[in-house]
Amino acid sequence: MRRVRFPSTSATYADVIVRRARLAALFVLLALLPLAASVAAIAPGWLPVGDDATIEMRGRDLVSADMPLLGMPSAVGEQTDRPVHHPGPLELWWVGAWVRGLAVGQASLVAAALTWAAATTTTLILARKIGGTALLGFTAVVASLLTWSLRGEVPVTPFNVHAIVMPLGAYLLAVVAWHQRVRWAGTVAIVAGSWSAQAHLTAVGPVVVAAGVVAAAVLLRRLRAADRPPLRPRPFFLGAGLLVLCWVGPLIDIVTNQGGNVRAVLGARADLASEAIGLGTAADIVVRALSFRPVWAMAGAHPSELVVAATPQQWVGAAAVVLVGVAGGIRRRRTHPALGLAVASTGAATVIGALLAARFPGEYLSLLALHNHLWLWPLTAVLWGAALVTVGLEVIDLVHATSDRAARLLAPIGVALAVVALLVVGGASVGEPHRSLTLAQPTYVRALGDGALDRLDPGSTYRVTISGEFDNFFVEVGLLSYLEGAGLDVVGPERYRRAFGDRRVTPSGPVAADLVVDLGWAQAETDDGPGQLIAAHRPSSELLADRADAEDAVVALIQRTPDDLPFFGMTGTDAAEVRRWLREDLDGLLLARLVPAALASAPETAHYLDLRREPVLYGSLRLVPIAG
Repeated sequence: MRRVRFPSTSATYADVIVRRARLAALFVLLALLPLAASVAAIAPGWLPVGDDATIEMRGRDLVSADMPLLGMPSAVGEQTDRPVHHPGPLELWWVGAWVRGLAVGQASLVAAALTWAAATTTTLILARKIGGTALLGFTAVVASLLTWSLRGEVPVTPFNVHAIVMPLGAYLLAVVAWHQRVRWAGTVAIVAGSWSAQAHLTAVGPVVVAAGVVAAAVLLRRLRAADRPPLRPRPFFLGAGLLVLCWVGPLIDIVTNQGGNVRAVLGARADLASEAIGLGTAADIVVRALSFRPVWAMAGAHPSELVVAATPQQWVGAAAVVLVGVAGGIRRRRTHPALGLAVASTGAATVIGALLAARFPGEYLSLLALHNHLWLWPLTAVLWGAALVTVGLEVIDLVHATSDRAARLLAPIGVALAVVALLVVGGASVGEPHRSLTLAQPTYVRALGDGALDRLDPGSTYRVTISGEFDNFFVEVGLLSYLEGAGLDVVGPERYRRAFGDRRVTPSGPVAADLVVDLGWAQAETDDGPGQLIAAHRPSSELLADRADAEDAVVALIQRTPDDLPFFGMTGTDAAEVRRWLREDLDGLLLARLVPAALASAPETAHYLDLRREPVLYGSLRLVPIAG
């Protein structure tokens, strides 16, 4: 075997491969530290509620007569009153396989975390194939920062739009690697691109455009080649077969439903145009996400920081990032062709993403929903990565031209810096998640669900509804999924037909009783209510005392400075009115950043909000027989 000589020793190629494999494995493990921190923070006590529970229930329909052919319902349908879904069911099928295989409440969380981990690992391997160990280490730092910026429920919960972030990043590198003749990258591109485009409509445009740019580059390279190799039909047909397999659900929907979801999506465009945010706001969002302090490296960025007008400095910063990447792609087009292709494909995808984002509904809750902006994280990370690689290559050239001895130190110094950066990001992840999942809702679901299982007849059909002070979609759907997973025959309200499918709304037989959930600030577990009380949740005395004290502190703060703190929806500053306003309006107004800074940033408010994330509400579940 040929031997490779190094300055102070020698080794076989096998030794070199082992060393590089160990280094690659180290980078992968360190890059996954923020994900591990998210799992540790979220998994204990977690149960699927709301959309997560819907995804789990639809996943249970895998390999059944009700097997989902499309993705989750889209908010576009709510805005246009059309039955619009996200394009495909790949994530539902994947979650369903884990839910059926693991008899634990965290099965869908395991599926989501494994998806993020697999996408991260694939991204790093692709980076190594494209640019060697140096690009591997750099990409590991970027991927780690991206996960850290979203740490909490985003990387580990199955909400469909959370599921696009890291797979979309893997897709962007896969199409570039495919152009660089990494054969298996085509398979990754088809699977990761299909997954991302099917999970959420915001990813469709970027996926299609990035593929188009790379396909055009491959075709152009072939046309320019003096000696064109013969076309190999086998990879083409295998890729086409895999693509059809990934999209078989939507294809069946198109054929059997006269255009199906595609027709519904295209028909909704005109309805959205009159209420859309427009190109100006969409451009501001992209510029703020791409400029200095990019969103992929921003600790817990809130959408309200993206939807306001970008400053001239931010426009200059975003332009600088793009221009540096473009300049590097042009200058290095012969030595590093992947750099220019990454900029071209991702830049075009970002432009199309912005054009599609311009059709977002202008309603503030839609604008301030994090999931409508998550497509920006992988796209801006790749554009920033291209700019930083360009700068790095220039520095390397300068060092090589200055000193051979210094040049020999570049590799070990770079590896050491990457390892240190990954350890710092991983260590910083072991704190409070940026977007901590409220464990209150799973607590209510588990308490009420466990109480109900001992009192309900497995042979009867029950309907889950919710009443009381809080029309809590999360608890209602979470309880429905929890009871269904335990083997009970339960159905939900008619308004969830698009999300659940017909069988979870239309019972197969007579409904024996309603299961009425009541959540509120006051105790509702007396015998005065309708039907029979079969389960209840009562907050601990410590939580109740802390809640009362924290609420009193915020009420006193508002009453001390009524002139400086004008509030939406508040008609007076007496204690009862302020208390009502805190309980009913504070969360939504804080989300919209409509609460004055003096209150939003006050320690009393922060403590009160922390307690609101705890299970401080009373809950009850009543069995109400169906009249007649």
